[in-house]
Amino acid sequence: MTLKRTYGWIWMMLTLFGCIQKYTPTPSSAYADALVVEGSLNSGQGQALLKLSRTGSLSAPAQMPEGGAQVVVQGSDSTKYLLTEVSVGSYAAQDLNLDSARQYRLLITTIEGDSYVSDYVSVIPNPPIDSINYIREPNGSVDLWLYTHNPLNNTRYYQWGFGETWEFHSAYASTLKYDTLPGPTGDSIFVVPTEVPIAAALPVDSSIFRCWQSDSSTNLLIGNSIALGSDAISLPLANIPVGSQKLSVLYSINIQQFGWSKAGYQFLSAMKANTEGIGTYFSPQPTQLGSNIHCVNNSTKLVVGYFNVSALQQMRYFVSNSQLPDWNYSAGCVLQILDNKPDSIVKYSYNLLPVQPQDTAPIPFVNFYTIVTFTASTTACVDCQVSGTSIKPFFWP
Repeated sequence: MTLKRTYGWIWMMLTLFGCIQKYTPTPSSAYADALVVEGSLNSGQGQALLKLSRTGSLSAPAQMPEGGAQVVVQGSDSTKYLLTEVSVGSYAAQDLNLDSARQYRLLITTIEGDSYVSDYVSVIPNPPIDSINYIREPNGSVDLWLYTHNPLNNTRYYQWGFGETWEFHSAYASTLKYDTLPGPTGDSIFVVPTEVPIAAALPVDSSIFRCWQSDSSTNLLIGNSIALGSDAISLPLANIPVGSQKLSVLYSINIQQFGWSKAGYQFLSAMKANTEGIGTYFSPQPTQLGSNIHCVNNSTKLVVGYFNVSALQQMRYFVSNSQLPDWNYSAGCVLQILDNKPDSIVKYSYNLLPVQPQDTAPIPFVNFYTIVTFTASTTACVDCQVSGTSIKPFFWP
């Protein structure tokens, strides 16, 4: 690494994360029950989404979605775009394709009848993401890096978010199931199939073996290129600890990028300092935030949020377990051996699911075996649906 790149990397890390010091804020009760406006409005193709909620109190800082509101985006040419409520507190429109030569503002009317309006803002340029890559760190973990640049040098201020999806498999592939048979003294439990072909392998139940799980970023991820000669940024956005389930089979990250104005970025920076001290958007804020959204009918009602308009840029990237030698993921599961007898199964199989035949006995004159014993393990080790879904994502290869 050259000296120039070294200095650039040090500056970028300081810009993104700031100095590390203890921060003990004194939350202000003025921000209790304030309207929260989340999300930069996507001015281009795809879904434009804004979320409304309320901050909690000092004693109960839980998220409270703001449903039943009317949300409108108005252009400086008086054009209007309605955002409809797609779930409680989430308001969306599709393919706004706003004119970058005009300015826009946000109009909100809550179910209580309060009216909020933002200042007019310009559409902020947002270059495409150049690439995403991973770097294996000396400790074995994986950093996901983003690279972007604007040759016109007119963005400078950025915010990112990301969604993660990963495929994972049960620790054990099950070929057996429990079944019951009514009897004079009650139901008898046994494993099926009751007979095993000699030359054929039993099929694995893929519905409980192959699953997916998803997560999304929760921290404010911001950065700027003001101190650099060009509007170019490279930085790590996510880290996956070594041995994590996320990279046990196949992992995908979808990074979203928005451009911001200088004033909006200053708001995000203040928000980042606040939320790193007390938790989330939805907590009462400890310092005054320079929102560009105001309550028209009651100036004492405060807003946490900043209306920003920029075309969304996003990119999806995959990393396979095969690319990472010695990842060493382990679910920490163990197998037990049970007798294939109703009494034994009832006695020992509590919270255990059958996996594979262990010992078999031949059936005379036919090419089949009966199962004498079988292996079993806890439900979470056999059925991946305990912690994920067996529904394959539409974008999965």
